[in-house]
Amino acid sequence: MFDLNALMFARFAGRVSKKKSKTKQPKSNWFERLTVEELKKLCKAAKLPISGAKGVLLSRLLESDATGHFGSEARAASFTYHGFSPGKEGVSVDDLKESLKRVALSATGSKLTLVERLLHHTHGTGGPEGPKRAATVATNSDGSVAYDAQGHPVLKQRKPSTARPNVAKILERMDKKINPPAKTQDKWSNNKYKQHAGDVCVLAAGIVAAEAAKGFAAARDPVLFDACEAAIEPIVDGWNDLTGHGYCRFALQGVLQEVEDALQGSQDVEDTFAARGREVRELCNDLKAKYRRHVGESIDSDDDCIPARGSIPVLARPVMP
Repeated sequence: MFDLNALMFARFAGRVSKKKSKTKQPKSNWFERLTVEELKKLCKAAKLPISGAKGVLLSRLLESDATGHFGSEARAASFTYHGFSPGKEGVSVDDLKESLKRVALSATGSKLTLVERLLHHTHGTGGPEGPKRAATVATNSDGSVAYDAQGHPVLKQRKPSTARPNVAKILERMDKKINPPAKTQDKWSNNKYKQHAGDVCVLAAGIVAAEAAKGFAAARDPVLFDACEAAIEPIVDGWNDLTGHGYCRFALQGVLQEVEDALQGSQDVEDTFAARGREVRELCNDLKAKYRRHVGESIDSDDDCIPARGSIPVLARPVMP
């Protein structure tokens, strides 16, 4: 007869004796994340030989003056369970996008696409039409890119939008910025936590400025203040959910200034526009009071006066110490 206990023990032992999967080793450079075909694409774009195994291609890209700097990945400083991580200097996606914008090229796509596009531009390997040009760049009569006196690409002049604000969409955008998913916040660095309140205020300032530019104030259309309220009220209600309150002074001044600009002339005539303007002003005062209670100082020197236009960088990111 079979010994049932021995059989069960053997099965259990077989399970626990299985080899554990190997832990993935961290990548020492960005090129290691790419496939052989992707590495060959970059080599071809930089006019480098494309022969050899993956290790050979990696070495070739890292040792080349044209491509080596792309291998270093930027990483923000952060606090972890193991202590402070000082971060790492390198080329980020934002850096690549800025480089492409400076030469009037499209800044959309994955990091691989952005690097390849830059290499095509630098080495003239993008085919007869060249790398993809930015859609917002103006062109001359011969189809070439138009540049200003400083050598910067000239952007196309967009027709100002007259669409009425989508209040529900504004509220949705603000909520996502104020309450990002827990998985997203878990990946934030210490600096990102400091920037949270400031980033929210920058978004609100941009929304108010965009809606004010549509000319609703000239028509005394109260829908302008519907948009202002949708941008400001979520900050007031979600103030305690933000982080980095002490670093958002300039960004908060910026959004308050944008609202004050929208309020100019609202009290000239007593109508619905003026009434809605007063409600929005009270909302701004509530926001200033929350900042004062939380930080321990007024958002501006006069305590109740919004700073004069031009005295602050309206859409500047908060300055980190």
